[in-house]
Amino acid sequence: MVPSPAIVGQAVGLAGEGCRVNLFAGFAVGTRADLDLDAILAKRAYLLGTSGSEIPDMKAVLRRLEAGDLDTNVSVDAVAGMEGVREALAAVEARTSGGKIVVYPMLHDLGLVPLAEMGERLPEVAARLDDGRWTRAAEETLLATEAADRG
Repeated sequence: MVPSPAIVGQAVGLAGEGCRVNLFAGFAVGTRADLDLDAILAKRAYLLGTSGSEIPDMKAVLRRLEAGDLDTNVSVDAVAGMEGVREALAAVEARTSGGKIVVYPMLHDLGLVPLAEMGERLPEVAARLDDGRWTRAAEETLLATEAADRG
């Protein structure tokens, strides 16, 4: 559930036969996604746009999260410290972020850093991304680098 039309298209491609793809993620009115209708029909996919997931569905997602079967990092578009909170909130409000923004409150001086700019701004952290996606290793490097800068 990410407000990114490109990821919606990928979700349909990755989903199994008879799947349900929940499109709710705060899309702005008029947002369009490039969807493969042939794939949707062939898979008998059901697309819905509501946050009203049923309790059994939420429990199933929770079980998959706890088992490590879902990579929640795929929705991360940027990271920030306290210095970047205002810009992060503005990006959410203006819907200019391509996904979630992770705020690290202990990183007081870190502004908003989109993952697409990580290589320019924090190359040692960018080296730990997985094909441009946020990872635990990138997070650990960010926290260690910022702690070393303060120390």
